[in-house]
Amino acid sequence: MNDQQNSNASTEELLSQILVQQRREARATRVAAFAVLLLVIALLAVLAVFVPRAVALADHIQDSLTQADALLAEAGPMIAGIGTMVENANAMLADNTGGVSEAVEKLNSIDFAALNEAIRGLSEAVGPLAQLARLFG
Repeated sequence: MNDQQNSNASTEELLSQILVQQRREARATRVAAFAVLLLVIALLAVLAVFVPRAVALADHIQDSLTQADALLAEAGPMIAGIGTMVENANAMLADNTGGVSEAVEKLNSIDFAALNEAIRGLSEAVGPLAQLARLFG
């Protein structure tokens, strides 16, 4: 009987240890479940904050791209017209180069020394006439 009592005591002790172990495991499972619940709540909060911002940013990017496309469409004809404008400017320069060259040649052909001498002679001739006009005037 002693053996049976020892066996019963050892069974009770074993069952007691199993019960303690199961309680520990149950508590650990509850703590893990609570931690997962907190992580899910935090993830939902982050998503609730950042998803609308990301959507607004995507809308803003889309609007900017639409405006950029419109500006490029408007700039296309202007860019195409630049070639024509450069050709016109070149033609104008070519047309005026001849006239400018002719004018420079005419200026180079002037004898400034003779011109200065003629002006001095005219001044000497007009000077006495001016004095005479002052006497009568």
